[in-house]
Amino acid sequence: MDRPTEQVPTSEIRAQLSQSLACEFDRLYNHELARWARERDETPSPAWASRLPRPIAVTSRMVADVLRAIAGLVLSVRV
Repeated sequence: MDRPTEQVPTSEIRAQLSQSLACEFDRLYNHELARWARERDETPSPAWASRLPRPIAVTSRMVADVLRAIAGLVLSVRV
């Protein structure tokens, strides 16, 4: 049984992708922050303060680049 294809608006795809990227970047940031804290506690040094992990921002350029990459993958599969 073939179901009709439903077209999803580009704005909805961008919003969902932005949210997914933000969640993944938050997860990575928290992981790196925990690692940083463990290493800091094991080897106390003033140098640790300058190497504090920073969160990764989700930008509109990043979202556009990811969408183009996905489109390229989809098109290469269809050919």
